Amino acid sequence: MKRDAFPCDDKKKAMIKIVEKLRKLGEINILDGVRVDLEDGWILVMPSGTEPKIRITVESKNRCNELYNKASEIVRRAIS
Repeated sequence: MKRDAFPCDDKKKAMIKIVEKLRKLGEINILDGVRVDLEDGWILVMPSGTEPKIRITVESKNRCNELYNKASEIVRRAIS
């Protein structure tokens, strides 16, 4: 499992962009942030409720680093 947080002043605007990009990876669930369930793991991106940050959590047995890199790049582009 990998986790990280990225500073973000406009979480709402960034999350809209993130949802658009994560939809391309698979079926999403937007109940608690944006979760993408994949065959071998999952990605969760959610805005912090207490800080100006967007958090990423990734879990996968075989592709954790690959999925983390993909998710973090999506978040970086959305907050820039």
